[in-house]
Amino acid sequence: TDDNAIASELSMLFSVSKKIKEIIKIKASAEILELQKPMAYPQFQKILGSAAQNEGTEALTSIHPYRAYKLYEQSLKFSNRSLVDAISALLDANIDIVSGSKNKKITLENLIMKCC
Repeated sequence: TDDNAIASELSMLFSVSKKIKEIIKIKASAEILELQKPMAYPQFQKILGSAAQNEGTEALTSIHPYRAYKLYEQSLKFSNRSLVDAISALLDANIDIVSGSKNKKITLENLIMKCC
């Protein structure tokens, strides 16, 4: 049914949204910690260990250090501008899917192209 299709597309949309939000939080935490890019894991782990009490760094300090490192590496692939563009594309895709004004499959394909 159409309701199931919309739920599926919205689920995909929310998954992408969650990942973009995570990357934004990681980038913000890295900026607060003044992390140099790129860096080796031992150096990252040392900085992270000494920054455990810094406010605003919870995205990095509240998870396992290696996972934080891999997320940090991933976040380096995105400029601030590309993240703003991704948020805008997510909003547009959400409107298109909920309103039913466009083909949902094409909307999701366009979102993927804009985010990648």
